[in-house]
Amino acid sequence: MFFALAILPFLTPGIFAAGVAATSIPIIIHLLNRRRFRTIIWAAMDFLLAAQRRNARRLRFQRWLLLILRIVTLLILAAAIAQLTLNHTVAAILGGSERGLIVLWDDSYSMGYHSGAAPSAFEKSRKLLTEWIAHVPASDRVALLHASTTTGAALVTPTLDHRALARTIKEATLTDAGTDLAGALDRAAALAESVEPTTRQRQVILLTDCTRATLGTGSGDKGQALKKAVEKVKRFATLRVIDVGQPKQFNLGITQLETARPVIVAGHSTDFRISVYNAFDTPQQDIPLSLTVDGVVVASEKIARIEPGSARDLIIAYNITTPARHVVEAKLTTPRDPLEVDDTRRLIANVVRELPVLLVDGSPGDAHTLGASTFLEKALAPVVEGKNLSVFAPHVITELELPRTPLTDSAAVALIDTAAPDGPTNESLRKYVENGGLLLLFPGNRTNGEALNRTLGDGGAKLLPAAFGPTVKLDAAQLAGAGLHLDPQNYTHPVLDLFGAAVRNNINPGLSTVQAEQYIRLTIPADRGAETILKFSDGSPAVVLGHTGRGKVVMFATTADTTWNTWGALPSYAPFMHELLHYGMARQADAFTLPVGGQLHLPADVAPPGNWTAPHNTTLSVSTMLDKDNGGRSYLTSGVLPWAGVYAPPGAGGTPVVAVNTDPAEADTRHVAAPQMAAALGVELADVVTEPKTLEMPTTTAGRDTSGDVGRNLIPLALALLLLETFLARRFSMYR
Repeated sequence: MFFALAILPFLTPGIFAAGVAATSIPIIIHLLNRRRFRTIIWAAMDFLLAAQRRNARRLRFQRWLLLILRIVTLLILAAAIAQLTLNHTVAAILGGSERGLIVLWDDSYSMGYHSGAAPSAFEKSRKLLTEWIAHVPASDRVALLHASTTTGAALVTPTLDHRALARTIKEATLTDAGTDLAGALDRAAALAESVEPTTRQRQVILLTDCTRATLGTGSGDKGQALKKAVEKVKRFATLRVIDVGQPKQFNLGITQLETARPVIVAGHSTDFRISVYNAFDTPQQDIPLSLTVDGVVVASEKIARIEPGSARDLIIAYNITTPARHVVEAKLTTPRDPLEVDDTRRLIANVVRELPVLLVDGSPGDAHTLGASTFLEKALAPVVEGKNLSVFAPHVITELELPRTPLTDSAAVALIDTAAPDGPTNESLRKYVENGGLLLLFPGNRTNGEALNRTLGDGGAKLLPAAFGPTVKLDAAQLAGAGLHLDPQNYTHPVLDLFGAAVRNNINPGLSTVQAEQYIRLTIPADRGAETILKFSDGSPAVVLGHTGRGKVVMFATTADTTWNTWGALPSYAPFMHELLHYGMARQADAFTLPVGGQLHLPADVAPPGNWTAPHNTTLSVSTMLDKDNGGRSYLTSGVLPWAGVYAPPGAGGTPVVAVNTDPAEADTRHVAAPQMAAALGVELADVVTEPKTLEMPTTTAGRDTSGDVGRNLIPLALALLLLETFLARRFSMYR
């Protein structure tokens, strides 16, 4: 009985102890009923004594049964009043863990914020964890999870080895990653569910700096995902948020560095777009910033004013003259601030000599007729005095040459009035687009829409953003009337920004004057997510763009030359094609500029594998693998990229290949007060602890796991046993 008292969990064990003591009452009564009396011999009683001896065994059973019922009834009543909880199985009772404790430790880079002599939030949380783990009961199983996008090394399986946990806490380092609070809570919920059968109580302790970056937007999809994750945790455990942040945390960070054009061409000026975020509660002015190329400062600017909680863009133009990979960095040159890791943002600029464009001409011309590709070729590469003034280098081939021509080196491929490609060519086009290529499709007199739909559409490569329909040709009366012209739809698409700016400056860019007498009707499925760049005046799509894999496909409803329209002979044709190609091409820097927590996936010919140099005097193991889904081509891969900075292959003079940047959302270090934090997570205000002294959670009604509270269910059982005892006592008495 005292063994049960020791192992069963009660909110008020003293009451249960009193109930155990009360069970002595029916025992005493039972013993009193067995008092011996002085025996007097009386001959007439011999017959009664003989009958009693015959029923002695039955009477003894009845007395023991009533005694057991009375004792059990008192024990159950005591357990009900003491609020017995049974959150464990027999295995847990006989030797399982008392509690399952899951620690979510935020190791995102905002936790490194510190001002003056005050320790950072990360060091403050390390001290709390170290002191706490030293006093956790030996029977409690503890797991340690990280809350950043790079999970890093942690003890993700609940363990009784608290010394190992203490070593892990001591050796833990801050990452350059952002916060993934919803993902961390999902992992904690799954872990709490897995240990539920073998633990009496489960607690999730979240240590974080409670910044706006921690919560993301706090609304919308991210906010809903966060609340859903908290609800999962609360099904299996209690949740306590430990706020180790500072009430006033402010920061300036560079959140974007990119080129206005997707590819940098040597000898041509490039616009670098830089965004700086102000995570202060007051405006910031005259913020100095520099742009460096390969470590050399090439420009210095000042940002006049940034409003609180806002970003400001700055564009710096610079001409990189050497084709090669270059490290471009934007840096805030303000005095030392509390969070330096996001003061620099970088990219790897893969500067090329030119942008090759492959034009596949399905209707080559002759001595008297221009080919279908001629107008597009001249528009992409206007030549003056024998010199190409454009960044594009078009190369025209015939349709018969396409199967033997590699596509990977082309920035774009245009099929101009070609027949439907055969199987191998179709597969080459699919891989080209999915790996980031740009494919343009122009119809013509040879176009068979149904065949193209079968090979390139959903029946084949699934590349087409729209389906080719019937050919529409205007009759003489329509041509004599208003005719058919292009409709730029108020110049809202990004490809038309240049034309829209001209209109706002009272300059006619000439798009709306393009006349067409014939086109193929394009039908866009509702679920395809295609972009309509231009329409005809009758509402039919004229130019449609769709995304496939990492690449894009552009479909034209009319020809690239002037056989169906007047566009190829008008001044607006060349700038439109230039803007379209710049918009559709994949950013070459994207493959070499990655976020913290990403992984390498680069062509094997970019650099040798091995131990690459990495930031903070570390190395990154890079290996070669075969891509079975891409023709068995080799590529470079690695583990998680944990630090912001540049990574270079081994060897003296190894040129940096990859630049890694922090999560721009993590730059918002403004502190969130406890009421807003509780509301965003969907927890009680008391569950958000500010200025914590310890991590131990008190066992109170609000702070314990009540999912297995069975005390209230024991009262009806005790009443039922009491009624049964009364009935049996009366029945046995009448029978006796």
